[in-house]
Amino acid sequence: MTTQPPTPHPKPHDDGAGPQAEGQQKVLAARLWIARHRPYYASALFSCPLWYTDQTDGFSIDAHWRISVNPAVAASLSVEEVAGSLAHELNHALRAHPDRGLRAGVPPDLHTLWNVAADCEINDDLSEDGLARRPGIIYPEDFGLPEGKLAETYYRHLLQNAETIEIPTACCTSATYGPDVAHPFPGLSAARKQQLKRATAQAVLDHQHQHGWWSATEGLARWAENTASPTADWRRILAAELRRGIQRQPGTGDRTYTRPPRRPDDSAVIRPGTHQPATDIAVVIDTSGSMQEPDLRQALAETEAVLKQTGGQQPITVHSHDTEARTTQRILNTSRIELDGGGGTDMAAAINTAATARPRPAIIIVITDGHTPWPPTRPTGNHSTIIAVLTRPHTAENVPCWITPITTTRP
Repeated sequence: MTTQPPTPHPKPHDDGAGPQAEGQQKVLAARLWIARHRPYYASALFSCPLWYTDQTDGFSIDAHWRISVNPAVAASLSVEEVAGSLAHELNHALRAHPDRGLRAGVPPDLHTLWNVAADCEINDDLSEDGLARRPGIIYPEDFGLPEGKLAETYYRHLLQNAETIEIPTACCTSATYGPDVAHPFPGLSAARKQQLKRATAQAVLDHQHQHGWWSATEGLARWAENTASPTADWRRILAAELRRGIQRQPGTGDRTYTRPPRRPDDSAVIRPGTHQPATDIAVVIDTSGSMQEPDLRQALAETEAVLKQTGGQQPITVHSHDTEARTTQRILNTSRIELDGGGGTDMAAAINTAATARPRPAIIIVITDGHTPWPPTRPTGNHSTIIAVLTRPHTAENVPCWITPITTTRP
């Protein structure tokens, strides 16, 4: 194992009072404030090389995660405002805005537009977190745009309406590679940046697990879920589990004289054909308060995928459940689903409800964010294949071994 060399952080010039020394002291205090109040940022923030310079208008970070701070600007802000500015710059790096700008094909003459779009993605999130307090902050609403979107969406809207809206000209280059600037410190390696991204994402998810899903903003949580867990073709996994559950159902391949065999022979003996009994599938949708709108949209999309796996000819039973059963429907089309709930979460009770329903399901699919108690043992006398489709990947570790967990990411 190789160890990383210590990241250089210039010490403040101890030359008495003055904006330079005051600004540097506020930056150091702001980093400690973040370590205490937003600890999931601490590892990445303290790993970024820090450079005090008057060559930047305020705060910026480059593609190599080197943070540049104008100490005079920092001195004019409160410690909390400096903390918010550092968190803003760090989010440019964590969310890979320079690389995403390249993938989006942003030309050099539109770097400012891309940076404004990236600022909109970050600032509405930091505003929800109470960190976007610095004067002059750019928000999506300043351009008549909705909150909670990605930089690519904001960039497209800004580009389409560039002639009718006023685009700020004074802007950092943190979302782009920007001009080459001579730095006194080397940047972080690609491997180190990837390591810090995953570590920060896992720290966000752990923070949510300990303090509740609301303890991190929706945009940050979405980024963390997408970053902490490797992506997989989970719908293919779900399809395989459905096929396996159907094959396990007792009675598959029963013989019947109502259908002739597919390979008749010339024998005088009349042979029976085979048939496969209809397999009943139950889908339980978690409708508790922790299931946000994107989670519920995904739950409907997964239910549609289940219907496609059955060929769309056989109805499935859909239960909406929080701490108790809310609605139960037999459907062939997801447009007929009615979801009700909004209270606490108890998927243990939901599984028992589905397992004891009539007709008895061969497969039970529970779609949930995973923030729920699970039954310690399989329901007595139940032999269903039970699958948990989790919209929050980090909750998979809590699923009991007799349930098949499938982790997904929200769209």
